[in-house]
Amino acid sequence: MKPYVAELIDKIEKLCNEGHQTKSVSVRIELLGVERWCEVKLRSFSDADQRTLGDLKDKWNTLGHTTRIPPERRRGEPIPHELLDRVLIAHTLR
Repeated sequence: MKPYVAELIDKIEKLCNEGHQTKSVSVRIELLGVERWCEVKLRSFSDADQRTLGDLKDKWNTLGHTTRIPPERRRGEPIPHELLDRVLIAHTLR
């Protein structure tokens, strides 16, 4: 397989996993609480060596910022409104 084809396949797989990872992070944080990044990683991403605790924290903070952006101004893959509502509630309980 040519290098650029393998790179393209990796990018596509990463984009497909983003939605699943976003939901997984938010569900685990709801269950375990904020600031329990090690447990979130162990329970949701134990097989994903490329994910660091900092990555999970950044993803969570980005989700929190996304809840404050009007839907028409958001870029990238759409995030389900129900998921953003759950993130907003978890951020306010912090």
